Amino acid sequence: MIKAVNSIDSDLLAGLTIVLSGIMQKLAREKLEIWITEHGGKCTGSVSGKTNILVVGEKLEDGREVTGGNKYKTAV
Repeated sequence: MIKAVNSIDSDLLAGLTIVLSGIMQKLAREKLEIWITEHGGKCTGSVSGKTNILVVGEKLEDGREVTGGNKYKTAV
């Protein structure tokens, strides 16, 4: 999987604003943020009208379901 991810064009996410929420099971959040910015995307900490994508983990940091979080509710 890592090999395929690294072969993606560097501008794949150009112009997109992406918010991360919750615990990511397969990839550390910091590595995901780096990957997003390396591929032209912008990571922000909160959902706004400029948000294009919300990436949610399996659970929130406090153990709740992601659907119970503010980022998810705002995005919906």
